Amino acid sequence: MLKHHLLLALALTLVLTSQIAPSTAQQILLTSVYSHILVDRATTLYIPVNVTNLGPATKAAFRIDAPKGWDTTLTYKGYNVKELNIQSGQSVELSLKVSVPADASRGNNTVSVVAYSIQGVAATLDLTVEYAAPPVPPPGVSLTTVYPTLSGPSGTNFEFTVNVKNTGGEDDTFTLISNPPAGWTVTFRPQFETSQITSLSLKAGESKTITVSVNPPPKTDSGIYNITLTAASSKTEGSVKLAVEITGTYSLSLTTVDERLSAEAVAGEETYLTLIAKNTGTSALRDVSISSNHPSGWSVTFEPALIPSLAPEASQQISVKVKPSSTTLPGDYMVTFSAYGSRVSKTVEIRVTVTSPPGLTALGLAVVAAVAVALALIFLRFGRR
Repeated sequence: MLKHHLLLALALTLVLTSQIAPSTAQQILLTSVYSHILVDRATTLYIPVNVTNLGPATKAAFRIDAPKGWDTTLTYKGYNVKELNIQSGQSVELSLKVSVPADASRGNNTVSVVAYSIQGVAATLDLTVEYAAPPVPPPGVSLTTVYPTLSGPSGTNFEFTVNVKNTGGEDDTFTLISNPPAGWTVTFRPQFETSQITSLSLKAGESKTITVSVNPPPKTDSGIYNITLTAASSKTEGSVKLAVEITGTYSLSLTTVDERLSAEAVAGEETYLTLIAKNTGTSALRDVSISSNHPSGWSVTFEPALIPSLAPEASQQISVKVKPSSTTLPGDYMVTFSAYGSRVSKTVEIRVTVTSPPGLTALGLAVVAAVAVALALIFLRFGRR
């Protein structure tokens, strides 16, 4: 009897189980041909997802679980969907849009699509997106130029073209710094622009070209001068070495020792004056010749007539002997003195006032007086008639 009751209870349990099982079994099936996707940069994925109803007609609701910052959308024939009415045995293909951000975690990331039937039973599809992007470069900056050395005379405005690149993986702002010699000025501006700048903002991997203007003092000695240009931020810095070669200037002044541009002379006699030749440039002058352009018949000589070498700021006195011809009539005459070398020349004009010799002047007066007396006698003689 007891055995009979046990068999009856077992049979009842099997019947009840068979009636409840269909209501709790998974009715919605989610599948995709993709299970593990590899990406190496920020991108957007479009993944097909198949939804199959294994049971009677039902309404299915959907939810997407993804890492923080990832944008996901589930669409059917171009429309975003949250719920679908699916007939028994029907299979629908959806499109799962997944936007992988640039700051996504390296390695495996899981995106899950969850579907709920009207009975509340959930089906889940897990997709793995492996982000294999290269690591973010450390902070860095590089400065390069095609022409690191420029040359010219002092007083020249030297302009360097420098490319500045943010080699780091993050945006950064760089302060521009230079170390010119004392008295020099260095300014910065974007290439092809006129506004001066003191800093440069660059996005990750971005580069910009700037113009670096270097101005030495007017009388800088010849030689090579080094300048370091640095771009620095709170995270990193980089530099490039620039050089300016000063070739020197060539300039000469020529005047009289007392700076008077006039002199006096007597016809047929020697007169003396002193010229001063001064090197007003920054480079030495060599083989400077002295010459003159004077009236015909005059004699002009120099001592020295050739200056072998003249250092910057140095002066040389030149003794000049001027002798007008004896037949020169009294009056003012211009004499041009020249100093010239291979790289420089200078002229100065001096007015020379010529007078007659004293003896010749007395003789001339006597002749004039005799002529006057003769004329007076002739007048008296013929006047009486």
